[in-house]
Amino acid sequence: MPADYGALASKYGNFTTPVMKVLINGSDVIANQKLAVENLSVSLSLNQAGSVHFNVVNVFELSSRTFTDAIKQSFQPGSSIKVELGYGSATRLLFQGYVSELCLDFGEAPQISVTALDVTRLLMDTVHQNLVYEVTSYSAAFQAVMKEFEGMYDSLEVEDTEDSLTKVVQKDSSFRFIQEELCVKANREFLVAGGKVYFRSPRKETEAVAALNWGEGLMSFQERRTQCNQTIRVYGKAENKKDQLKVEITAKTDAASSKLCVVKEYQKYSLIGQDAIQKYAEQIAGRQKAAGEGGSGTCIGIPELIPGSYIKLGNLDSGEEKEYYIKSVKHNMGSSGYTTQFDVEGCK
Repeated sequence: MPADYGALASKYGNFTTPVMKVLINGSDVIANQKLAVENLSVSLSLNQAGSVHFNVVNVFELSSRTFTDAIKQSFQPGSSIKVELGYGSATRLLFQGYVSELCLDFGEAPQISVTALDVTRLLMDTVHQNLVYEVTSYSAAFQAVMKEFEGMYDSLEVEDTEDSLTKVVQKDSSFRFIQEELCVKANREFLVAGGKVYFRSPRKETEAVAALNWGEGLMSFQERRTQCNQTIRVYGKAENKKDQLKVEITAKTDAASSKLCVVKEYQKYSLIGQDAIQKYAEQIAGRQKAAGEGGSGTCIGIPELIPGSYIKLGNLDSGEEKEYYIKSVKHNMGSSGYTTQFDVEGCK
C-alpha cells in the first residue's frame, strides 16, 4: 500500500520542521560550520544529469571584503557532495555527486552559489571512439562502464541479462552508450538517485510510493492529454545479418482521437532477428502511449519522490485515484518551506 498523506504526516512530524543536510567529503558543513544555506534545490531526471544548487549567505567578511577561506576550500570544485532532505530527524539521501561550480557573487548581499552534478554528467562528458568490452552480457558491459566512476555513487543495482556475447563496442559518450546501446538491446532502464545507480527492467517498481489528494498534500496538478497515435516501423537485420527485416506496430492513446496518426521509422540495423526488432518496436510503442497522458504538479516536500517511481493522485476530475510514473522531480527548500515539483506520464 502506498503511504497516504496521513501516514506521511505521521512519519515526518506533520511536515513542520524541514531539514537539509549537505555533506562535503563526508562532513555535514551546515551543522559543523554553522552555514546559512538558502534556496536549495535538488533536480533528478530519467534523461538528464541530476543536479543541486544552493546559496551560502553568511560567509562574507565585511572588514576584509573577502569570503571565508575555509568555506571556499570546503566547496572546492571536484569535492564529493551528498544532500539529504526531510523533517526533524527523518531525512533521506536524495543526491550524491561532485561540486561542479563555485560562484562568488558580489552583489548587494555577497553570497556563494554552489552547483553540483551527479555521475550522469561524467558519463555524458566521457567519450570513447572504439572501446571494446570483452563481456558476455549487456549487464556486464554496464558494470564495466560504471567501474570507471566508482566513488561517485554508493552502490549499483544491476538486473542481470542472459546474453551470449563475446564483446560490446562503445563508439560514443558513456551516457549514450548506456541509453542507446545497452538499455535498448537489454530492455533496461538507467537511473541515478539517492546514491544508487540502477540498471533494471523498465518501470520495475509497481507500487506507488505516495498517495495524495488535491488539497491534502497535493497543492496543484496540471493534467495533460496529447495526441500521439503513431504507426511505428523499425528496420533491422535478419538472422543472417544481411537481409533487412521490418516490424510495424501502432501505438494508440486512449484519450486521443483515432482519426489522426503519424508514421515514424527507425533504422536500427544493430538489431538482429525478428524478436529483437519486435521488442524494440514494442518499447517505443509503450513509451509513446504512456507519454500521451501525463502532467506536472507540486506537493508538500516528500523525499520518497524520485524518478522511476509511481505516485497516486486523487480528488481530480472524476475523483478516481490514478497512478502516474515519475519522470523528473525537483525538491525545493527555502524560506517558504519544503515542496516537491514533479513531471509524470501515464502507466502503459
